Amino acid sequence: TRCSRDWSSDVCSSDLGIGEARPAPGSERLKPPVIAPVYEISDSQRDLNLGDRTFVLLVGIILALAVASRVMNIDKLSIQGDETWVVPNTNFHFENESIFPKVFQYPQYLRLSPSKQELIKSIYFAHPVFQIVILHATSDLHPPLFFILNYYWSQFFGYGVEAIRAPSAIYSIVTILLLFYILLKQGFNSSIIIVTLSFVVLSPIFLFYSTFARPYSLLVLLSLLSFHF
Repeated sequence: TRCSRDWSSDVCSSDLGIGEARPAPGSERLKPPVIAPVYEISDSQRDLNLGDRTFVLLVGIILALAVASRVMNIDKLSIQGDETWVVPNTNFHFENESIFPKVFQYPQYLRLSPSKQELIKSIYFAHPVFQIVILHATSDLHPPLFFILNYYWSQFFGYGVEAIRAPSAIYSIVTILLLFYILLKQGFNSSIIIVTLSFVVLSPIFLFYSTFARPYSLLVLLSLLSFHF
């Protein structure tokens, strides 16, 4: 009896050809591991692919529409109440010590000992960024990153309606570009990419918050980044 041991034939047979083939001893250990692909494109999906020129043209139109729709709508509405968090005013002024900040009237501040109150006051007036952090830690539900970024943005571009809403528009456009990159990298066919981008770009709620000086568009961008990485 002889045994042949290789990747394609692990059987033992007699020299005379008598008897049934049986697995060679220990052949189970010779099998290479089977690793499933992360994503596999089916034949039906390949059939849905658009031509290269058509795909590039449609992506260009969608991206142009994304930019135009956000630029054209950025100043349609006057500043809303929630957007005043990024604009210095009499309640939340960042630099003028003659205006008594509202944060020092909050119960969570008044419950502190006098020494801690003085410490918080000294930190608060040390730099506008510290004021943003303290204000949003005590007054708002959102983390302060968006407002810190808007503070430095406003140092260059001011506090006009277009200026304070521009970062949200930029975050939304970057989100669309990142989504396009992820879909392309994952191997989705061109038809699925076009439909997905169209839904995102034309989403009314996403378009509204893309021209609203609140952290929602930044939240979508960071969430998409967290899923990607």
